[in-house]
Amino acid sequence: PSAICTISVIFVSTLLGLTMIPAILFITDKYFNLKKLITNKFITKESDKIWINIANLIKAKPGFILLINLLVLILLIFPLKNIKIWYPNVSQGIEYLEATKGFKLLAKNNLSGELAPIYIVLDGNGTKIINKKSLADLNLFVKKIEKNKKVKEVKSIVNWQKGWSYEQYLAIYSNPLLNTNFLLKSFLNETGDKTLIITTSAYPPDAEETKLLIKEIRNITGLEKYKIFVGGTEAEAVDGHELLSQKTPLIVFLNIITIFLILAFYLKSVFIPVKAIITNLLPIFASLGVIVLVFQYGYFSEFFGIVKTGYIMSLTPL
Repeated sequence: PSAICTISVIFVSTLLGLTMIPAILFITDKYFNLKKLITNKFITKESDKIWINIANLIKAKPGFILLINLLVLILLIFPLKNIKIWYPNVSQGIEYLEATKGFKLLAKNNLSGELAPIYIVLDGNGTKIINKKSLADLNLFVKKIEKNKKVKEVKSIVNWQKGWSYEQYLAIYSNPLLNTNFLLKSFLNETGDKTLIITTSAYPPDAEETKLLIKEIRNITGLEKYKIFVGGTEAEAVDGHELLSQKTPLIVFLNIITIFLILAFYLKSVFIPVKAIITNLLPIFASLGVIVLVFQYGYFSEFFGIVKTGYIMSLTPL
């Protein structure tokens, strides 16, 4: 994506530099006296005839050239309205790689969710988990997760043995003669006030259903006295994506304001900084539109030898 984005920026910037910017200058010639500026600053040579011809063409119809440029840019920027930002994993890898082949095999057998389990930590805030009230709360929480159709499997201290009832777990944990430490060491911390719940999605790790499942688990109510932390590879990706989504507009705004103030200070003009910002942002947005067309929608993906991902990597816009 970075390479295609860079090439797109260079191409569109060159196009704007040769056509759109001169068109704007010719349209505003009465304000800036462009002819005098060119006469004083540039000496034409024989080899410059091609550029003079281009300049004359633009000068003859600056409004038309500007309109064509704007239409092309709008067409390239238009796909951004449906941009989906996420990050690619092995499911979008190159077909002949061993990791990709292994993932495809797991996905075929409905096991791809095993690659990235959702880890849930329930913190009792100092209260032991192995007591009747805490186990009842934990069992209710696990049942709510299990009822979700996006869940394939849940493992915890109240359902690690298939076929057992909740009463059987209570009987085991309440019997001091039974040493259950070897059963609990994978789910409880040393102090016994925190427990781990491992949830496996029924969908691939980067599927929309898995992302939605993480959010739904975080929204489960009824355990207000506990602290619940939802983690794992996909949960980390969800958090990172949300953080980027919140901070990116601020980053872009601060960059634009900083560039404007610096240019306005040195050039003693308001129009030129605004023009510079617009003509720099347009090729960037246009290049992102190209990225959306290629990677998200799959246009020309075979030509570039890449795999259609259905979304754009989170860091690409930055």
